[in-house]
Amino acid sequence: MNYNRIFLIFMIFFLLSSQIVKADSDGLKLTIKSLDYKKNALVKVTIENFSDHPIVVALLFICEDYYIRFDIRNEEGEKIAFSGIEYKIKISSKDYLSMQPAASYSQEIDLAQYYHMPSGVYTVTAHYELSKWRRNESFIWTGRLSSNQIKLAIP
Repeated sequence: MNYNRIFLIFMIFFLLSSQIVKADSDGLKLTIKSLDYKKNALVKVTIENFSDHPIVVALLFICEDYYIRFDIRNEEGEKIAFSGIEYKIKISSKDYLSMQPAASYSQEIDLAQYYHMPSGVYTVTAHYELSKWRRNESFIWTGRLSSNQIKLAIP
């Protein structure tokens, strides 16, 4: 089986089913929500297409490198440093999603796995960013989204 041919067909599908979107938040929204389960640093990250056309996004939510970052601040306003493992992952076509209008994608992330968060109250904002220098496929949305801000209380 010719894998180059399969990849080419897959890319043509995305190009035909998606519209190239300008490098801003045009049509996409990023939100985070605290999940009050037993882990107090558990958040739900959601990216939503509120436009009237499909938008292709890369959906790897691995903190600090693919493609989600968190700005976490303690009560004194000091930024909490990333302390997790950095991954180097090869992106494949299965990591792309053509989000139809009104579609959303969510993922739960335990921030305590990636950031040292002792007892206290934290302010958290998420940032989703794909820049042209990171992804050179023209059919993928590029830009930066910032989420709403939430408070997390770690006992």
